[in-house]
Amino acid sequence: MNQPSPTIIALGGEEISIRLADGSEETVKVRLFKLAEFPEYLRRVDDEEALAEFACAKEPGWAATLDLDSLLDIIEKAGGRPDRFISIHTQAEPDFDMHKAVAARGAWIEYDHIGSVSDEDVVTMILRALDAGLETQLLLSHDRGWFDPAQPGGGIPQPYTHLVDHFLPALRETGVSETTIAQLTQDNPFRAFAR
Repeated sequence: MNQPSPTIIALGGEEISIRLADGSEETVKVRLFKLAEFPEYLRRVDDEEALAEFACAKEPGWAATLDLDSLLDIIEKAGGRPDRFISIHTQAEPDFDMHKAVAARGAWIEYDHIGSVSDEDVVTMILRALDAGLETQLLLSHDRGWFDPAQPGGGIPQPYTHLVDHFLPALRETGVSETTIAQLTQDNPFRAFAR
């Protein structure tokens, strides 16, 4: 069977003003490109920073200087979808309004430091997100495990059970419903990672 070749063209070719994390602004041109001519684009659709750098013809590392909202602008102009974007380490962004803005655009915010800081601090952060109505765009995770080659025997790995054994009970104690916990631990991950 003869299949037509893809002629999808990603949106682009226009200048947009973006904000850098330091508060300054820059104007970039999102290049217009045909996917068939740039197959490496297809390998970058799950690496948002690499996609933004590719779309704007910038050097690796440049996208790390952007604020999240501007990164989403570039992804959209390059034909990407915000609902496929997961803002990892969102807890490190001190501006909570940015958490809300990213989620409002349909992107995912991920608080992934559970177990590496006090559960009380993370519970407070999650309650704030829930109070702001972000429960449908919030992902929970933890940086656990880790083999450290600098340590004898690779160090002492941290178990992957902290979220279930310690954190979720702490969240329940604050009155978070089982429905919301299921949303955060089952429904959201399924929606975020389903293709």
